[in-house]
Amino acid sequence: MKPAYDYTLEDLDDLLNMACFIQADKAREFAINVLNSRDVPIPWMLYYGQCYDIPEWIPNAFWALVHRWTGNLTETNFHILGCRNLRVLFHVKEEVSNLRSQISYTAPSIPHDSTCPSNKECQDTWNASWWGSFARHYLHPERPETPDEAIFKLSHAGPPKVHVSCHTRAVEWIKEKGILQREEQIIQHSINMVLQGSWQP
Repeated sequence: MKPAYDYTLEDLDDLLNMACFIQADKAREFAINVLNSRDVPIPWMLYYGQCYDIPEWIPNAFWALVHRWTGNLTETNFHILGCRNLRVLFHVKEEVSNLRSQISYTAPSIPHDSTCPSNKECQDTWNASWWGSFARHYLHPERPETPDEAIFKLSHAGPPKVHVSCHTRAVEWIKEKGILQREEQIIQHSINMVLQGSWQP
């Protein structure tokens, strides 16, 4: 067997195909390990995960396709992903996009602390920061923040004129209500359906 660095993606695809067909577990494991060490295009990760029964690759690939992938829908990518996956992907991306827009365009009301000197100024500053900072990163066209990244930034970077206790209460309320985690539930539901082969919009 030649060194791992000599294998192209096409070679590894052929090796996985043959290894699965003849149930050559060591060859299959070798191909998977080599692919894990490579910067494999996201559509191919989903393809390999589904075709060669590597279920641990499917969730990460699907998440990346929803949140990170900005590649062109070339004929090769269309073929690799397949009509069914593309249907699921476009449906989920639209649902997540609509949800993010709804969240971004309206800042949640602050549950003001009793020590807040000016509820109106506090809320106005929070509203301006929500649109000017949070939404700008949350709706970024190329690298939108994940829900975890958004929560972390909200927790550690309060607007200067928002009362500290009010800011803390607002972030805790957002966490408690799971506002930013709704998209995770949408995506996870679709991943489960893809894994089970029973996706319905």
